[in-house]
Amino acid sequence: TEISPVTDRYLLGIDNGGTVAKAALFGLDGREWAVASRKTELVSPKIGWAEFDAERLWEATAGAVRQVIVESGIAPSDIVVVSCTGHGNGLYLLDDQGLPVRNAIFSSDARAQPIVDRWAAEGIDRVPRPKTMQALWPGPPTALPAWLLEHAAETVNRARWVCRCDDFV
Repeated sequence: TEISPVTDRYLLGIDNGGTVAKAALFGLDGREWAVASRKTELVSPKIGWAEFDAERLWEATAGAVRQVIVESGIAPSDIVVVSCTGHGNGLYLLDDQGLPVRNAIFSSDARAQPIVDRWAAEGIDRVPRPKTMQALWPGPPTALPAWLLEHAAETVNRARWVCRCDDFV
């Protein structure tokens, strides 16, 4: 079958925010073919903690992708680009099989604030700023692994990969 460069190829966009997993399918001509979303639930096991069940987030994402493919009627093999975005920062720890070793930690989680405060008192916060223009805060995959090493080292020891949401998806 001959493929038309504009009408028979598609772009799939995936976005995981704090409340829903979304998928959208577009033709190379910019036409929207289908959009779907699935609700995701934030888990707060303690005050200041914000987590996702990573496997449920994956299932929600896969469900949204399946829905846009079914609704559009296109063949998955005609999707030539897949692009993922996800909530900023946070932490997804995966084992050597790519499976989550614990709940994912959302970027609004504050459990690592004491570590960030300690780093600031030690002047460590001034080191990355000139290179990254980023301030240290408790939600990125820098402070969170440090917190886990202090409070749940066995979890970190089971992990092979440290990811953000978009990398996990």
